[in-house]
Amino acid sequence: MEQDVKNYVEDVVKRSFDGLKATIGQVVQDQSSDIKLLNQALSKAQGQLEGALKDSKNPFFKSDYADLEAVWGVARQPLADNGLAVTQTPCKDGTHLITHLLHDSGQWTKGYWPILCSKKDSQGFMASVTYARRGALSAMVGVHTTDDDGNESSGNDNPPSPDKKTTDKKSKFGSVKSPQAKPTSSASSESDKVVAMVREVMDEGIEKISEGKAESLKKRLDKLDDSKQKKFHHDMSVKTVSDLRKDEFASASKTLSKLERAS
Repeated sequence: MEQDVKNYVEDVVKRSFDGLKATIGQVVQDQSSDIKLLNQALSKAQGQLEGALKDSKNPFFKSDYADLEAVWGVARQPLADNGLAVTQTPCKDGTHLITHLLHDSGQWTKGYWPILCSKKDSQGFMASVTYARRGALSAMVGVHTTDDDGNESSGNDNPPSPDKKTTDKKSKFGSVKSPQAKPTSSASSESDKVVAMVREVMDEGIEKISEGKAESLKKRLDKLDDSKQKKFHHDMSVKTVSDLRKDEFASASKTLSKLERAS
């Protein structure tokens, strides 16, 4: 009997030790041996991050949220500017999303996000993966969400200045350029007319950026001087921010970031 007890204790200790080694091995495999440069780069990137706008609606919970495009829209450029990249893939059994944060030095770290499918079909799985990608990306790099209009959400009823009112009303109709971007020569005016006609034909039926994203870009644009605002409109080939297509949001944000850094 004593030998049986001894064997049992040894077996328990062995299994416990094996479990401890497996746990330690897992921790080591979740990041490179050194992540000092990665941490420094991420710290700089987070200093450049802005809030992702809650411009999408969840009809079930009747709430607003920032979709995957909005999160990537604010994260992509700061990450790229600091030598960082992100990859996201489901694991083999499809139960978790694996998110890797990579630095150009070769250092890396990764995290896991559960994939919880409400519907057991391909559409339900893709929706769950998209949800997981948004949550994991936000958690990995530190993206926070913000309301479309900070004044409205905080109960601040201070009205905008008369100039801003006029500009906003005109931009809703998309027919009048903001005063800052108004052409100063006949050549510029003709160029704007051509751009407007081309976009009207080419963009027919194409989804425009949301009001929230348009407002976010406009707030950043209004902080630039006249020449940089004109350059933005010229480079993006639009008369107003609201003329941008949905697929142009990331490019517009990148263009604004370059102009902001040049300020």
